[in-house]
Amino acid sequence: MRIVHFKNVAGLAGRLAQAQKALGHEAFVYARADSHRFDMGFPYDALMDSGPQWNLWLLRNMRRLASDFDVLHIHGGVRRGEVAYLALRKLTKMSIFIQCNGSEALNGVGLHWRSIAHGMFHTDPDIRGIVGGTWMPQPIDVSEQPPEMFHHEKPMFLHTPSSFAMKGTQSIIEM
Repeated sequence: MRIVHFKNVAGLAGRLAQAQKALGHEAFVYARADSHRFDMGFPYDALMDSGPQWNLWLLRNMRRLASDFDVLHIHGGVRRGEVAYLALRKLTKMSIFIQCNGSEALNGVGLHWRSIAHGMFHTDPDIRGIVGGTWMPQPIDVSEQPPEMFHHEKPMFLHTPSSFAMKGTQSIIEM
C-alpha cells in the first residue's frame, strides 16, 4: 500500500510511517513548512506549504498525489480553512483517513470537514467520544534504549490530563 501522511505533528506521522515501512508499505511524510521545527527529530520526506497558500499547494499537487498514493492520512485533524481536502475527496480515488491526537479535538479546531474521511482515528482514548472512529496508539520502537539522560534510580512518570485547560504542555516545554 502507498500511504502519504500530512502534517508531522510532534513527529507522530514520521513514527507511524517508519512502522508502516517496516511492515512493507510505502510511506511518505509531508511536514508543514511552518511547523517542521517541532517534529522532534523524526524524519519527514518533504515540506508542503502552510498558511493561506496551503490550499493552492494541495490543488497544484493533487493529480500527482493521487497517482503516487492510495491513502492520505491526515494528522492533527482538519481545520476549517483547509477546504482543498473537499476537492481532493471529490476528484480523486484516494482513501482519506483523519487522525486526531488531543487538543485539536478538545478545542474543536481540527474537527472540520470530517465528511471527507473514509475513516477516523484517535490517538488519545479520552477523545473517543468527540472524534469517534478507531483508537490508534502510536507505534514505538522498544528495541532502542532511552538516552542516558533518562536513566534514574527511581522511575519517573508524567501524567497529562486530557482537559486542554489543565494539560499544561506550555509549562512543561518552558521547564
